[in-house]
Formats: sequence, C-alpha cells, structure tokens
Amino acid sequence: MFFQMTQTASTASLSADGCRVRDWAVGSPRSDSDPRAVHCMDEPVRILVVDDDPQATDRMRTVLDGEAVQVLGARSGAEALTLLHGRFPHVVLLGDGLPDMDSWELCGLIKTAPEMADGLVFMVYPGQPIGEEQAPGLESAADGYLVGPIGDLDLVVRLRPLLRTLRLKLALRAQVERGRALEESLREQKERHRLLLERIGAVVWTLNPRTHRFLDVSPSVKRLRGYSAEEVMARPIQSLLTPDTWLPLKRLIRRETAAFRSGETPPERCYTAEIELSRKGGGTVWTETVAHFAWDPRTGQPVVHGVTRDIGARKGAEAALAESQRRYNLLVDNLPGFAYRRRNDSDRTSDLVSPGCSALTGYSAEDLMALGGPWHARIVHLGDRDRAWGEVQAALKTHGSYELEYRIVTAFGEERWVWERGRGIYGVLGELVGLEGLVLDMDPGRRAESAVRELNAELERRVHERTVALEAANAELESFAFSVSHDLRAPLRAICGFAEILRRRYRDLLDGDGQRYLDNVAAAGARMGALIEDLLLYARTGRGSVRAVPVPLGPLVAELGAGYAERIAACGAELAVREPLATPRGDPTLIRQILSNLVDNALTYRCLQGTPRIELSAVAEEGEVVIRVIDNGIGIAPEDHRRVFEVFQRLHSQDAYPGTGIGLAIVSKAIHTMGGQVDLSSALGSGSTFSVRLPVA
Repeated sequence: MFFQMTQTASTASLSADGCRVRDWAVGSPRSDSDPRAVHCMDEPVRILVVDDDPQATDRMRTVLDGEAVQVLGARSGAEALTLLHGRFPHVVLLGDGLPDMDSWELCGLIKTAPEMADGLVFMVYPGQPIGEEQAPGLESAADGYLVGPIGDLDLVVRLRPLLRTLRLKLALRAQVERGRALEESLREQKERHRLLLERIGAVVWTLNPRTHRFLDVSPSVKRLRGYSAEEVMARPIQSLLTPDTWLPLKRLIRRETAAFRSGETPPERCYTAEIELSRKGGGTVWTETVAHFAWDPRTGQPVVHGVTRDIGARKGAEAALAESQRRYNLLVDNLPGFAYRRRNDSDRTSDLVSPGCSALTGYSAEDLMALGGPWHARIVHLGDRDRAWGEVQAALKTHGSYELEYRIVTAFGEERWVWERGRGIYGVLGELVGLEGLVLDMDPGRRAESAVRELNAELERRVHERTVALEAANAELESFAFSVSHDLRAPLRAICGFAEILRRRYRDLLDGDGQRYLDNVAAAGARMGALIEDLLLYARTGRGSVRAVPVPLGPLVAELGAGYAERIAACGAELAVREPLATPRGDPTLIRQILSNLVDNALTYRCLQGTPRIELSAVAEEGEVVIRVIDNGIGIAPEDHRRVFEVFQRLHSQDAYPGTGIGLAIVSKAIHTMGGQVDLSSALGSGSTFSVRLPVA
C-alpha cells in the first residue's frame, strides 16, 4: 500500500535529511518540439502517484484539490514508464510493493529517462522507519523520501512549499526561455540584417556630431572604401572626406545641432546626398548617403544615424546614358533632315520632331508639332501623297518598316526630294500606338544623280562615236595591212624566184662577192616572206567570229608537242606538261595560236648553255584558268616587258635570234580578243614566265 492516511495529524516528519530536494539548474533553451519545454507560469504542476492501490491516486486528487496541480496515477512500474513518454510529471511519488518490479528499480529507470532529467522522485515508506530494505531506493538517486503515516493536512502542509517552489521555478524557466528565444530572434535578425547589408553593399554608421567621430560602423565599410571599421572609428570624419565634401557637411552638422538644442527642429529629419569618397590606397567611389539627425535617449545629446551605399555602377550607367544622349542629340541635330515620333491617336500628336526639320522644310519643330493631325499630309507633294500613304499603310499591316522617296513642298513653296524610313510602334496586344522614323534630304542627291545621268549619256555618246571611229580606223588599217601584204607577195615572189634561178644557173660565173650578194638577196627575200606571213596572221587574228566555248587543253598540248617534236629534239630541249590541265573558255583556234607562239618564243630565245626546259601548266584560280608557260631561257629585262607585246619590237639582232617581232604581239591580241589577260614575269638570265588568264569553263 502506498501510504496510510488518517484524519489526525501524524507524527511523521519530513526532515532535511529525510527529503533531499536538489536545486534546478537553468539549462539551454529548448525547442517547441521538446516535451519538457515550459511556455508559461500558469502551467499546472503534474504529480504522478505510482501505487498498486487505485484509491491512493483519487485520495491525492482530493487532498490537493485547489492547489493547481494535475494528479496522474499508475498501478504498476510498466504503466508509470509508459506515462513518462507522454505527459511527463514534475514530481513522482513512488510507493513500495509494486506488482511487477521493486520501487527502487523503478526509481532508477525513471531517473535515467530523458523526460525526467529535471523531475523529482520521492520514495514513500508508510508506517515504518527507513531500514536496510529501503537503502537501495536512496542509492538509486531518489530526490527524497516520506516516512510514516501521513494525514491529509500534514500532506498538504508538507507538499505546499514544494509546489510553490516548483511553480516559481517553472515561471522563472518560462521567463528565461522567453528571454533566450527573444535573444535568439534578435541574433537572427541581426544576422539577417548583416547579410542584407553585405549583399546590398551598404554601410550603417552612427556619428557623434560633437566630436566628429564615428560611434559605430558596420564591417561592410571595408569592401566599400578599403578601411576597416576600426580604422574609420579611430579617425575624425574630416580626415576621411575630401574638402569639397567635408565643408558642406560641417555646416549642416552645426546647423542641425544648434537647431536640436534650441528645440526648433523636430527629432525626425533626414538628408540624402551623393558623395564621392576616397578609397584607401587611392581612387574614389561614388556613394549615396542617407543621414538621420535625432536625440540619443541614453545621453540626451544629438546623434547622426546613416546608411551609405555604393552607387558607382549607377553613376557609370548615368554617365554612359548622358554620353549616349549627347551623341544622339549631336547626330540628330546634324542630320540632313529630321527624326520624328508621333502617336496613333485622333490628333496624331507629335512627341518628337528634331530641329533639323527647319532647314529641310522651312518649318520649325514647334511649327510642325503645333500643326497637329497628320502633318506629313500637309507637306508631302500632292502628286506623291497617295503613293506615299499607301506604302506606309502596306508596311504597317505586316508590322514591317517602310522606306520610300517622295517630294515635299517647303514653307517657301519649293519642291524638294526626301527619303523616309520608319516603323510602327506597337502595344502589348499588337495594336499600333505610334510611328517613328527619319526623313532625310535627297534633293542634292537627286540633282547630282540627274547631272550624272546626263554626263553618262554624253560620255556614252562620245565613247560610241570614238569607238565607231576607232573601229573604222582599225578596219581600214587592217585592210591596208592585208592589202599591202598581199600586194607585196607578187613582187617578192618574183625577186625570190629570179634569185633562185641565178643561184642555180649562174652561181659558178660569179666571184665570191657576187655569190655572197646573191645569198643575201635570197635570205632577205625569205625573211621578207616570213614577215609578210606573220603580218597577215596578225591582221587576220580576231577578224572572224570569236567563239567562247570550253577548250580542253590536253589535245591541243599533244598536238603542239607533235608539231614541235623535231625542233625540240634538234636543240635538245625538254617540254614538261603538269597535269591535270584546267579547262578554259575561249576560242580553240586562238588558244592554239597562243600556245604555239609561246612555245616557239621559248625555243627561239633559249640559253646556249645547259638543257633548254619548257614547262606548261593550267590551273583554276578564283574563277579563272591561268595558263603558264615557263622557260629557262635568256630572260627579258623588266623595262622591256610591255615592249615585247608590240608589233615589230625586237630586242635582239636578226643574226643572234632570228624572228619577225610579231609573235608575242599576236599572243597579246588573241588574248584580249577573248577578254583575257597576259602577264610576264622575267629578268635577264633568269628565264621567263608567261601567264595567260582566261575565264574558267
């Protein structure tokens, strides 16, 4: 049985040695999820009565009625341990003789439970003094014990001080935990405030206006100015500012401080200023500072609270915007025309007409904007109005830009050509809300264009007349050359024929000089015949229809090699062909003549030492076929490169290198007849490279 209650006072005592109640230490704050957390001083004290007699719990509730306690009951050790995991008690009265375990064993289990770290356990031994049997209960860390029969009044008297102490401790704990919760909340708020200031780059500070020294500066000043907070607070404010910044700030501090002391200024007054501050180590930074002048309730003196943040990026953007606006204004003001922007409202209100309209139209920007309505219609020439309006509307239907030329009538009645480019301005729903564009003066260009057309027409007429005259002269010259060459053939044939007869019949009758003279006549006649043939070939080159067809070079080169095989072998030369050969577009006959003359030229002007070598190639380069004929002959001086392509121009005597001086002239004429080009790269003693450029097939 838990204890025996009597209606009279008991002689049992609760001595200091018999009831050991340990002090409760205030622990660290607990979270809301901790079942032991106490949140208010009105929470009732919970008492758990553990006894096998159910009447013990009911009697305890009756005895302690009105004491603001909650009495729980358990009839076994297992039931008591189960209750510990739910509504844990503040006090446990543990009776003897439990059915499932010894009371001292249960006491040890209760004291080791986390829920009972701050709970009190009292062992109750009714009707008997403490003996050896009760010693294990005390050794199991029980907080106290009750001995002997206890009456109702005695129980109340004994428990009331304990309950009062528990309530005070619970209230104190609640207060402490609320204070710590507030401290934690304040710490979290300070941390959030610090992180916020660091992210926005702001510096929070407090200034003593009397000493001109900072009382507090946030650590973010290091990133803003390079100074640590300690360095800033150790120096007067004037040493951290430029003179241009400090002087007006000094006057402001004096004025506000005097006003505060006189009581004329309300306690809430803020100032905002943009200040360029110097940085540690050189350089400056633009900042925006908000300063608040107020009374410090602790000292009764004025104090300045402020926030300074970096606005360098904003100032840079503002400077860039100002520069961009300056360039825009410079561009617009110097345009040979004007820019415009107008709304798509009933009045066609103009928001912008640049000043350049005055020089172009004779109307000032204010005049055009004051006209209202579609001012375009008032200055566009009547003959161009419908066309211009139609082109603009067609572009707006497709949300595209418009570009057109039309005439305007200036304020002075003059007609001028202008060029306009613009586009529509559309709202979020795709509706047309306005127009913007540019109108430029095209009149000087139109006049210049007309003058150029007239000049071109006159030039084309003159070129045509001269071309006709030149073609007639060339035709006459070619006809003359052909006639002369043809007429010279008969007498030359007679001279050569009679000279040959003399050589056959009368050579033996002539002395040495006579024979030499006769040989000279025959040789001169032969050279004259070759010259006449070349002259006729030059005259015939390009006279007929010139075809422009793909010309495979392989067959032509093979034919060329066969035709010159005997001559090549006679002089011990080599003809190398670098394949593949690209296919040009031109006249086959002229290309055959070009290749033949170039190979003949290489064989004629070969070096007498070493093996003569001729290399022929044809490659496609940038839409052209370049035919190259390269030799290792005597070469041509750079100053004679153009001369060798002229008729009858010879660089060597007939005895040294025989020829007529027309072969390369035929090459040049044939190439230009097909619309091609010939280049020469050569130097004396270094051979020659002839490059013929013709269209690619």
